[in-house]
Amino acid sequence: MTFTPKRLTLALVGAGCIALAGCGGSDSSTTTGSTPTGGTTATGGSTTTIPTTPSSVVLSGTAATGAALADASLKIYDATGAVVCEVKTGADGAYTCDLGTSPKPPFVLVATLDDTKLVSIAPDAKTGVINVTPLTNLIASTLSSNGDPQQLVDDIKSSPASVDAAKVKASVDRVMTALKPLLDALGTQGNPITTAFKADGTGQDRLLDLLQVSVRPDGTGANNEVTVKSAPNASDSDPLRISFKSSDTTIAPLPTGSVSAESLGSDNVAVLVSDMLKRMTACYAVPLADRVTNGSVTGSMPKSPACTSLFLNDDPASFLSNGATVSPTAAFKGMFYQSGTGVAYDRGTFEFKRVNGDYVFSYRWTAADGSTDNENMVARKVGDSLKLIGNQYKYNATVRPYAQTRDLVNTPSFSSINSGYNVWIANRTASGNAVFSKVLVTTPKGNVVTYCPTAGLSYLVIEKSATQCGQGKVLASTSVLRLAGRYIDPTNQTDLSAKEGSIVFVNPAMTDEMIASIPDQSVWKLEFFHADGVTPNEVQTYRTNSRAMTLAEVAASTFVDLTANARSAMIANSSATGAFIFAAPNAGSPNWIDIGTQGTDFWRVPSGALAPTSISAYGKPPTGSSPRFSDTTNVSTNARGTIIKCSPQTLSDTHCDATLREQYTVGWKVDALELWARSSRQVEISKLVGLYKLQ
Repeated sequence: MTFTPKRLTLALVGAGCIALAGCGGSDSSTTTGSTPTGGTTATGGSTTTIPTTPSSVVLSGTAATGAALADASLKIYDATGAVVCEVKTGADGAYTCDLGTSPKPPFVLVATLDDTKLVSIAPDAKTGVINVTPLTNLIASTLSSNGDPQQLVDDIKSSPASVDAAKVKASVDRVMTALKPLLDALGTQGNPITTAFKADGTGQDRLLDLLQVSVRPDGTGANNEVTVKSAPNASDSDPLRISFKSSDTTIAPLPTGSVSAESLGSDNVAVLVSDMLKRMTACYAVPLADRVTNGSVTGSMPKSPACTSLFLNDDPASFLSNGATVSPTAAFKGMFYQSGTGVAYDRGTFEFKRVNGDYVFSYRWTAADGSTDNENMVARKVGDSLKLIGNQYKYNATVRPYAQTRDLVNTPSFSSINSGYNVWIANRTASGNAVFSKVLVTTPKGNVVTYCPTAGLSYLVIEKSATQCGQGKVLASTSVLRLAGRYIDPTNQTDLSAKEGSIVFVNPAMTDEMIASIPDQSVWKLEFFHADGVTPNEVQTYRTNSRAMTLAEVAASTFVDLTANARSAMIANSSATGAFIFAAPNAGSPNWIDIGTQGTDFWRVPSGALAPTSISAYGKPPTGSSPRFSDTTNVSTNARGTIIKCSPQTLSDTHCDATLREQYTVGWKVDALELWARSSRQVEISKLVGLYKLQ
């Protein structure tokens, strides 16, 4: 690892950059176990006994979240904790496992696909159906000693009698009784563990499609929530849901009459979403010259029917999402580049319906180089298929749950964790000037938070004073509204919110119990005020896929981390000043942030952690602490390093050199790097590496 005054360089591996891409399912069949043999036969008046061959115990079923959990690793553990079967699920999520003739029950089934892990339980050594779904995972949570479904393996190993058929039945009955109004509306019955089904959007699978199940272990238990994806009465309506602790012996049920067949609709959403993703994949398989009119040149548009037919009225110009239209620089930009060829979309999940009937679904995209990410999309049903339309909002903004580890490498006793919501609003400019004077954000609790533009940042930040972005305003340097935080070192008893003055915590901070009570689908309202004083205000509302994590849940999670060499280099080159300081720009040795492209990985991704998809640098001017700047670059999930170049935000932003615009101005400082990822539930996961010092 090296560092020179001209170029901020910490050895790192080659970076990659990927554009856009998403999720699906299909279908097959299962097999059953062998037939026992044995009996007697008579020969010449005598009788001969034929020994009976014990039959194998064969488990089969479907692993699905609604969409099939295709190509997942499925392991079955017996009462000793040994793996007695390990298979891959089929394209339809189906599996079959032969456990032999003398298996030791009870059995724990664990299906793993990237960051999705689902557990089920088979209490007896009997051939039959055992499914693995979010509902079986929820039931496993109620049987686990600490609420973590995967803890069942160790629980049973230490005490096989801790789980038996009676306990499993009681747990199933408790959950299904709580969901009875939904089951009645669907006309669906059956045990979610043992009732055979196919991942085709009907029967038990339709039940899965209409539920969002969250199991969040926090080390001592789990906070469980089940949300019904019925159509909301209004854009800000609270969702219909049940929530309970894994240790609760009773579950408050959905209110009688709270859900109807009409509110659920009759569409086979799983099939609609799966078909949409197959069509998106087919578009990206078309050669670039046939796919778009003029490559990545401004004004190029999709021309292949495989692509144009994805959109409402078969017209890509009808698509609008957070201010982005279909173009080489905005929505679906990967469609316009050769690197986008072969992008595959799968793992589609219906999230919720909007008031106007449009469907919101999440998906995964995978690029040709293997890098992936997760997105949300809005589509409208036209005839028998979905058409992409976007949320039709003018301005670029998102609201997502946010969990962070702040790793202060020079003062580790002040490292901390926090949880909240990232209300990210792009700092839109026109002729180099901010378009918005302010944005008022109304939280699900009805509190109003003011967001203001600032010269060097690409996003609006929270105002800490009450002037509504007027004269005398005091700004944070963050868009994240933190609900709670604490030091990792339990002996540090100083006030975190006072020490970390650039970030914002609600006051008073929320307890874990309060955070756990927030619905997964909570609604935020953003009202945009324009700097010209003439353009009418614009209101956009956002419904989240998931709630913020409790601090205990954050602490129980695994984050990306620096390699040992990177950590040593960061400390060695910043310990004296709490920052990296740029010298004069130089065309031959560019003044960039180069972390890891010199042959040594900068970050590592432990098992259970998400690989980052973007890296941001944060900093400040040679003197004072403002204005702050931020620069971000996207990276492949396979990358372990990158280069960040300077990017000016407004006319008054001077952190980039006036002549060599991609290089940093002499004397400016980098005091933090952020490694950022997004889960399949649209939760932002942040590892901030802070060089600044707290005392």
